Amino acid sequence: MSLPPSSSASGSSTLYNQFALLPPPPRRILSRTPEDVRCRLPDFTLSDDPVAAVREWARQEFFVNLDPGWVHVYVGTGCIGALILIAGFILLLRIYAKTFWIARFPRRTYGRVIVPNSLLGWTLGCGAFGTVLLAVYWKLYAYFRLGRWPGSFPLWIVTAWYPLYLAAHVAAWGLFYAVPSDLTEGRLLQGRSGILRRLSHPAIINVLGICLPIIAAITVAIPLAFAQKRYSEALRMYGEWLQRYEGQETLSEEMLIDAQRFWYKLVDAFHIIGGIFFAWTSWGVQDLSAYAFVSGRLLLTLWKQIRAENPNENAWGVVTTIARRPGNDGPGQSGPEETAEQERDANERSGDDTLEANLIKSPSDLNSQRRQSDAQSPATADLERGSERNASSLAAAATTNSPISAQATPKIGAANARSRIVHHRIERSKEAAGRRRKRHHLYSVFNHVLLQAASILTATMCYCALSLWTAVVMSGAHENPYNQYSSILTAELIISVYLGIIFGGLTLLAIFKHTYEPVLHFGQISTRFGHGSGSGSGSGEGAKAKRRRSGGASAAHDAAGGGGNKGIALFKLGGGGGGSGRRGSQQLHHQPSGPAVTTFFESETLQPTATMGNVRLAPTDEEEALRRSLSRSGTNISNSPLLEELKEEQPTNDSELEVHLPLPQSRSSSRLA
Repeated sequence: MSLPPSSSASGSSTLYNQFALLPPPPRRILSRTPEDVRCRLPDFTLSDDPVAAVREWARQEFFVNLDPGWVHVYVGTGCIGALILIAGFILLLRIYAKTFWIARFPRRTYGRVIVPNSLLGWTLGCGAFGTVLLAVYWKLYAYFRLGRWPGSFPLWIVTAWYPLYLAAHVAAWGLFYAVPSDLTEGRLLQGRSGILRRLSHPAIINVLGICLPIIAAITVAIPLAFAQKRYSEALRMYGEWLQRYEGQETLSEEMLIDAQRFWYKLVDAFHIIGGIFFAWTSWGVQDLSAYAFVSGRLLLTLWKQIRAENPNENAWGVVTTIARRPGNDGPGQSGPEETAEQERDANERSGDDTLEANLIKSPSDLNSQRRQSDAQSPATADLERGSERNASSLAAAATTNSPISAQATPKIGAANARSRIVHHRIERSKEAAGRRRKRHHLYSVFNHVLLQAASILTATMCYCALSLWTAVVMSGAHENPYNQYSSILTAELIISVYLGIIFGGLTLLAIFKHTYEPVLHFGQISTRFGHGSGSGSGSGEGAKAKRRRSGGASAAHDAAGGGGNKGIALFKLGGGGGGSGRRGSQQLHHQPSGPAVTTFFESETLQPTATMGNVRLAPTDEEEALRRSLSRSGTNISNSPLLEELKEEQPTNDSELEVHLPLPQSRSSSRLA
């Protein structure tokens, strides 16, 4: 029986004047109940049956009335159960595809780096949280609907939050390694501030990633043990109170004092539980901050890459060859203004008119130049190539009509020149097609990362707000003798049901539909975006023979599904130098691991080895169109020695890896040969 507050304020004073009862416990920081009501028994003498009113009041302190929330529990059970089945189906697909892993431990120069699987970690954590949430719902049903003894009530409502915290923690930890530079040496972090550089070091991330969940568990488990002990004592005292005063028909001072004793124990237990939810709120804010930092850093990296790709649209267009004019029209017989106008006209029409100057370069020089340009950002490399084109064009134009230069210039055969022009055109068409595809997939990746970050961050914020509200209201709810905790727990139950349905459904269904699937694959060394075979002994006949011998392994790798057109390179990581020939072999021998790179969300880490074969990509539509056009014009390119050498090219520095985007027709993960 519960009395209205208006009629019990004065009535409670009457009860306390009639009996010498215990004073209220000291007021706590979060006590929100007015002092004239806080921890004061209602005046049971106003009831027709005072003893029955005392028994009903004592029962409601332990057995909360949650009748308005049971229909929502039924709905939540069905929806969350379906989400758990989806999560289990995702894991079964991973096991079937042999891509299921929890963490990997690549070796670095300073030790091993722990790289958790961000996607599967989040999926497992959400599935575990949904399972525990269902268990909590039906434990509450057994306690407060069926009337079973609620001996472990604090344990269930507190520990249910740990899988959710762990899921967000693993997701942020794995997402930290989605930017490939974070698995390289610490020198790449020197551009940041001192504190951020130290905190961003992979060794510090390893320690924090392992220690933070342990510290969180300790900060929750120790106070939970005290809260559970006090709650169990209060429940035991309540059971003894029922047995002692089972047959009593009138109110007595001993009966009311014993009721006060277990009530104060219960209030003390829920004060500790409120502090535990404050701890959960702080850990949730830590997860929220960490995930916001790593996702924002990844989005910023992608956006910078997109901005770097956009200005190069015109520079990587169709290549047009502008031949030098005859003698009387050459720049040697024209004024400076006419010469400059001709140069501007040629640059506007072609964007690159250095084919004649490039004809005297050897294939290894061309490959070495491409390798150096790949080490730079796209915008910087394009600007440097543009300045080199202008300088080479002016130098060639100034020496066109010079008899000394004409005698000193070596003769170049027409067939050899034609082959090298074809080679240059093919390379340019590859780069143009690759950049367009790369930019398209960069936008797709950016949108996917943004959607997942918005979903996880919003869910984490909502659960942090729910935990904070629970901490505030739970500390003072049991101080009110009119049992406001019943309505509070009902509201928390309904909110948790629909938060789990909305955000769990959004995340898991999106993962199942490949919206948030990891979109970067790696472990392949591609020929699509310029790699250098080096010069010197590394590009000689011995190196070619070695590459021919490794062709069988590459073919077997392609047949097994590891080759083919797997995707477009986004980021390229290398050891920093060309490293050709014997020197490159020594570098690979002493540092076989090379830089480790990861995929988005899955944080799939692979180590490059010296036995990795090259993946030959199928020609693009632009390449085929160019070949057909040249064939119709009578140019024989099938037996070109330069193209044969191009087909046999293999990078001698195997420490360079490229991170790849899968094309729409292929979503399978890349494998090592």
